[in-house]
Amino acid sequence: MATMNGQAKGYQIKDELANLIFGDDSPEAGLQVKTRLNVPLGVYLEIQDLLAQDRALEMFTLFARVALVSWNILDKEGGPVPATEEGIKQVPVPLATRILQEWQSAVANPPAPLAETSPNGGTSAAPATPLGT
Repeated sequence: MATMNGQAKGYQIKDELANLIFGDDSPEAGLQVKTRLNVPLGVYLEIQDLLAQDRALEMFTLFARVALVSWNILDKEGGPVPATEEGIKQVPVPLATRILQEWQSAVANPPAPLAETSPNGGTSAAPATPLGT
């Protein structure tokens, strides 16, 4: 492995987060869930395996431990439900399932990276479009 000043040089994995926002037309309107997208492949596959085996408690517990960062869920009395392994057990089954589905979709279909900037600092060759007069 190449080194620079005695340090190993390579790609360092970064924490990649995603905000799962549920639209105004969905039953979960207003729900915001922050999750970790770049969980280790082994963990992702374990979640898929637990799902296939109908081992929901283990699956949701693992999801909460490794992927769930925060959310704005309140209990029936208006108090915050913690975004933890214990907190996810307080969430209604359909809501917990929807959160997991949205996370799986976000992991499987990450957003495309932004386009690279021009190396010479120039602008695009495309002509400007007038906005109207």
